[in-house]
Amino acid sequence: MAQLLGAMRTVRGSRTSPKTRGERMRRMVTRAEGFGGKKRDPEVPEEALRETLSSLSQAAGRNAETTNIVLGGKATPDDWRELDEKVNTYPMKRGFKAIGTGGEDFVQSVVGAVEGIVGDVPPEKVTHRPSSKGNYISVNVGPCWIDNPDQVIAIYAAIKTDKRVKWII
Repeated sequence: MAQLLGAMRTVRGSRTSPKTRGERMRRMVTRAEGFGGKKRDPEVPEEALRETLSSLSQAAGRNAETTNIVLGGKATPDDWRELDEKVNTYPMKRGFKAIGTGGEDFVQSVVGAVEGIVGDVPPEKVTHRPSSKGNYISVNVGPCWIDNPDQVIAIYAAIKTDKRVKWII
């Protein structure tokens, strides 16, 4: 029994062998190219993000040769539509997430942006929570019915009009 406990302590205390998949992924993110790895052109952050996504996918055993579009970078709505046609069928249910600064007024702004396109969203389809330090708030709306890809683009555009938005997922 003492040998077993000693072996368990050695594994737990080891910094070279991650204990969980989540820990392995966190370590890969910190080492991944694009965020602290190769030097990148600061004008092309979406390139770094795409390469990091591919590296993480490959490390997790998934196909790293997928197509990733980073909206807000150089990708146009037409680029997004081209990819969307390959992976989505409308009508469909889809959720929207925005992270930004503010409180309940920010939540209402995000909900209003979605409702302005798709109509009323039931209160049970809206969740929000503050970040661990309280600097940001994450707002999830949906899933709600989306009839076509133009609605998705319109919702993202409406959410982006709020200057407190930091990220849209």
